[in-house]
Amino acid sequence: MSIGRNEPCWCGSGKKFKKCHMGKEAPPAPELLDLSHSSYVSRWQIDTSSFDKQSCYTWMSKKLCKSKPKLLLDVGCGDGTSLLRLYETIGDDQLKIISLEENPECIRAASKKLDDAGVSVEVVERASIDFGADDSHTYTYYPIPSFSEASVTLIQSDVLGDPFLEDFLLMQGKFDAVTAWLIGTHPENQKNTSVLHLGAKDSATYRLWVQNRMYDLADKILKTTGIIQVVDRVEYPSKEEYLETIKESHIDQAKETRLEFVEIDYIGYEPPQSPHGTPMVFHLGSETTNRNVTRQCMVSTISKKL
Repeated sequence: MSIGRNEPCWCGSGKKFKKCHMGKEAPPAPELLDLSHSSYVSRWQIDTSSFDKQSCYTWMSKKLCKSKPKLLLDVGCGDGTSLLRLYETIGDDQLKIISLEENPECIRAASKKLDDAGVSVEVVERASIDFGADDSHTYTYYPIPSFSEASVTLIQSDVLGDPFLEDFLLMQGKFDAVTAWLIGTHPENQKNTSVLHLGAKDSATYRLWVQNRMYDLADKILKTTGIIQVVDRVEYPSKEEYLETIKESHIDQAKETRLEFVEIDYIGYEPPQSPHGTPMVFHLGSETTNRNVTRQCMVSTISKKL
């Protein structure tokens, strides 16, 4: 396996390869994928705990309350904290959440957190994995079975390469809301053939592809006036021009759909001090002088189905 000295280590520690496992043999591809899955959850829990203490997930959730969703589609369950706060904040016993997640370790962590909190949860693991000679891997998904009336259903799914997903969602009836919060992934997902096919070679490109796919799905499954909310971690906007740039990017993502941009807002937060979390990667372009990269925030954008 070829990996650059300054790239993230294959073990998922978050350290650069040269400061971690450089010179040591990587495990076989199946073991490496399992390690990548589990280490991602461990690192993300550091971040999500910090975000939750600062009420970030509650802030995101409150943006949805006025739409009073009954059926909601989420992508990327993390360790379940975001789903728990979403369910608690909306506060409707009739709310049904379907959450899509590629990482089975995330699904297990989320299932436990929700169950421990007394939220009914259903888990649908439905994929086999084949490994190629080049250490790439391919998910083979099976049809999504019918499931119980749990408040939250966690479905193993790669939104970029699940052939059964769209038809299944269309069969559920019209959704009131779609959420794509803080999209990220583990290092080995770059060897997922559905990701390789799209050329998503870094986290920023992967996040953009997932968001594009969620806009496309939202256009098809949302009811009229239904909303999609996208939340990203970004540099703190020291000038209004930066917010305008973010706004324009989401307008561009929605332009081929029946979705119309309606709102942008942000909240500052303190990143966790632990070096073992999932640090935000700054993408400093020509507008660096317009940004204050010493502070970070979460930006929420909402678009509505016309």
